[in-house]
Amino acid sequence: MRAMKLIGMVLLLGSYASAWAQVAGVAITNAKIVDETGIVQENITIIMQHGVVQAIGSDLPIDDEMDVVDAQGNWVTSGFVAASGHLGLVEVGRSLIR
Repeated sequence: MRAMKLIGMVLLLGSYASAWAQVAGVAITNAKIVDETGIVQENITIIMQHGVVQAIGSDLPIDDEMDVVDAQGNWVTSGFVAASGHLGLVEVGRSLIR
């Protein structure tokens, strides 16, 4: 069930990469993230404009024109899914050949 939520959130975030969302901007609120030091932070707001993350933090101002996504209870990750990646595929193939 958690995997389905994560997949749903990734797909939802991918849909906001459209040109329309990039112009107005997107605010993802109440997100759960892991920062660069490995510490889990909750109730975080992520501001994206033109497909680029502009700010990450708590209590960030949100413009009225922005599309707001409430990520309550969900993880937001950066670059977690690489659709064209081959990591792990070669290793699995090698272990099956032996």
